[in-house]
Formats: sequence, structure tokens, C-alpha cells
Amino acid sequence: MKKLFCIGYFCLLSLWVLGQKTVLSEKESFSMNNDDFGVIGKIGSMSAVYRRHAGESEILFYNEAFQKVKTIPLSWMNEELNAVSFATDGEHISIFSQLKEQKKLNLFTAQVNQSGEVTNPQMILSVLMSDFRERDGFTVVSSENRKKHMVFADIRASKNLALQLVVLDEYLQETKRVEQLFNDATLVISNETALSNNGDAALIFSERPGPRRTMNDVQLFTCTNNATEFVKAPLELNDKMLGDVHVAYDNAHELLYLFGFYFEHKGNNAKGIYQTSFETTTNRALTPFFTPMVLQITKGQTDLKDLKIRNYSLKKSGGLEIITESFFQQMRTITSVSPSLSGSMMNIPDNNRTVTEFNYEEIAIFNFKQNGSLLWSQTILKDQQTTDDNGIYSSYGIMENPKGKVYLFNDMNSRTTRLMGAYINAKGAITLKEMQTGEELESWDIMPRSAVQLNAREIVMPCVTKSYLCFLKITF
Repeated sequence: MKKLFCIGYFCLLSLWVLGQKTVLSEKESFSMNNDDFGVIGKIGSMSAVYRRHAGESEILFYNEAFQKVKTIPLSWMNEELNAVSFATDGEHISIFSQLKEQKKLNLFTAQVNQSGEVTNPQMILSVLMSDFRERDGFTVVSSENRKKHMVFADIRASKNLALQLVVLDEYLQETKRVEQLFNDATLVISNETALSNNGDAALIFSERPGPRRTMNDVQLFTCTNNATEFVKAPLELNDKMLGDVHVAYDNAHELLYLFGFYFEHKGNNAKGIYQTSFETTTNRALTPFFTPMVLQITKGQTDLKDLKIRNYSLKKSGGLEIITESFFQQMRTITSVSPSLSGSMMNIPDNNRTVTEFNYEEIAIFNFKQNGSLLWSQTILKDQQTTDDNGIYSSYGIMENPKGKVYLFNDMNSRTTRLMGAYINAKGAITLKEMQTGEELESWDIMPRSAVQLNAREIVMPCVTKSYLCFLKITF
């Protein structure tokens, strides 16, 4: 995997081939079993990360040299924290914390500015834990520019599906509240939702996903910025079924995309990728596309059985780039014979242990034109298998640039794990190389899939050891 295929493409490739600079932050005490972490992003000239340790939450600020300059405690989150998420527009960090209080789950919002000042937390929604239908928490979605935010819960209401939803502006002030009943108790709302920069919202409804992740009766509901009710949008499915469905607003071209895998029959493997789009100004549906795919991968499969849609990218010229990954998990039993001093006629007891294997394999990228036709596709070969770790060191992170993308992932097929990078340019050509991380990282486990891009040339990813956490910044 160390062989470098040189293709010579613009300045990004020159920087990529010549190398990159890596900086490691100071280490922080951390427990993989009890604590939490996350990369937030850029605020002003500083980089911000999140750490929760020993029941206390904080935001850490780093300067351009990646030295820690400030620690902001989040004292109100030292209670029964259920979940937390962040969004930064470069000027403020918006915080969404879900806190348990007796039998209720409350969602609080607060903001941190570049000076480290924190606004007073405000409760936005409160729901009885027993009222959540499909998930034990709220879903939080931010717009592309991170200046609008949507929070919602699907709750029980007799035999109906009830939606409680709030849209917030860049200062976390409420701009819209939706409380709506839907007359079908079999429907569920997908976590894959979207919010435009001007406050339009899109939700995907379906029956509970079946075998092969197929979704019966997929429905798209949209709510414009100045409306307080979701309406159903027409979908042309040509008697096909969908699965792994996503929605995305293309703010530059005033389009709403809906895309996913399509299936000919329930229980079959996916046949290809479906996509359609709507003009957000008129709500007019454009022509849907069913693009059949045949993917030849390392284990001889020629179908899309284990592929999951992981990311998407909106192209400046219009159209989508859809990024998928082959992923599956399986359980197996390991049997070992216990040492015994008993005689040979005695039964020797077995020790059985069940382990869960997490397998992250090929990355397949599909680049579509604005009219929905396939422009090119590319595959990055990798083979990552771990046990009982939820795959936190596997999968990949993305460094995006208008001239292409760098996919960062751990190569686990040698005695020591290597951080690899695959650069794919705008025309689909690929260059692969090993990232030079330095001796200081030899004792750390890197998590590319938790990486966050800070700007056009910087990306930050977490690193852990048994008792410590730090963050790695890579500058291209």
C-alpha cells in the first residue's frame, strides 16, 4: 500500500505529494469506558474540542500552534447528561445538551463566543421519556452555514405519530415551532433530515426498515421557512423500494435532493442509487434517476449488499457526490481450553466467549452530474476488522477541497497501524500514500472517523491511549 501513483493534478496534489505538517496537542486524562470527546471546529482563529471526564464537561481552545489557551467549563451539563452536540459558524459555538430530570428529557441550548463567554442555558423542549416513539432523545440538525438549527422529537399520541419541532436562529432564538399530528401510527421518522440556510426543513417518513434496510412507503415531508406545518412532497418510485435514504439542501442552486439505494423487491440486495430533486422556490419535482450499480470488491462480490451511505458532497457546478462504505458486523464465539491438572480421563472444561466483530471495508464514491447521470465512480480498497470496540478506530475521515478530497484511514494489515491517505481529484483519479505522523504518535491510537475539517487545509482528529486523550492537527 506504500506505492505512490503520481498523477500530477494542480497545486493540491503538489502539496499532497510533498507532505503535510502534523501537530499533537497536550494529553488530557480520559477513560474510554466512561468519558466522551469530540472535535467541534474553528471559532475565530482558535480550534475547539469537547471533553467530558469524571462527570464534568468542558470545551478546550487551542491557538494556531495547537497549544491549549483556554478551558471553558460547561457546569450545567454535570447532571444526567443523555447526549450533547455542537455547531460552530466561526463566531459562536452553539451547544445542544439533553439532560434527564426525573422522568423527563429536557433539551437546553447555550452559546460560547470567541472570548469564552457562555450564555445562560435555555430549555427549548421537554418530553416524558416514555413518550418518545423510536428514539430516547431529540434529533438536532444544523444548516450548511451553521446559522440555523432544528430540534425535534417524534412522540406517542394515541394511535398517531406526533411531531414536536423547533427552529432556532444563529443566536438560538426560536423562529418557528411545529406541533403536528400524522394519521399513521406505523410511520417512523428517519434521523436523516435536512435544514436549509433560510430555514426550510425536510423530514423522511417510512414504515420501519425491513430486511436489507429496505423502507416501505417512503414519504418526504417539507416545511418552508414561513410555514408552520409539514406537507407531503410527491415521489416517483416506479414500484421500487428505497433504503438508506438521505436528504440534503443545495443552497447555492435552491434544490432539495433526496437519494438512497433502490431495491426491486423486499429482501433483495440493492440494485443501484436513486436520486431526485425539488426546486425549493416552487416545490416542483424534477426527473428522478435510478442508476444501476455493479461494484467489484475484494471478496468477489458484485452487488451492493453491505454498502452504507456515509457522506455526501454538493458539487459547486451542481449535482451530488455520494460516498459509501462496505460495513457489516457479526458475532462469533471463541472457545479456549482451560489448563487442567486432572487426569486424562477427566473432561476438560471449555471457556466460551462471544465477541462482536466490526468490519469496515471498501469506500465507494459515486459522482453525479446535475442532471442525475453518473459522471464517474472510484473505489478505495481497505480492510479493517476489530472486535468489541464499536469500530471507533476504523472507517475514515474526509479532508475536502474544491480540487478533490483526501480520505484518511487506518491500515490495520501490518504489525503496527499506519495512517493512510487516498487523494481523489475532481476527475476521479486516485493517489495513495502513507501519512507521516512522527514518532510522537507511535503510542497513540488515531480515530480518523471522528475527524473534523477546520478549513481548506486543516483537519483535526482525536487520539487515545488507555488513560489519556489528545488531538492531532494535520495541515496540508
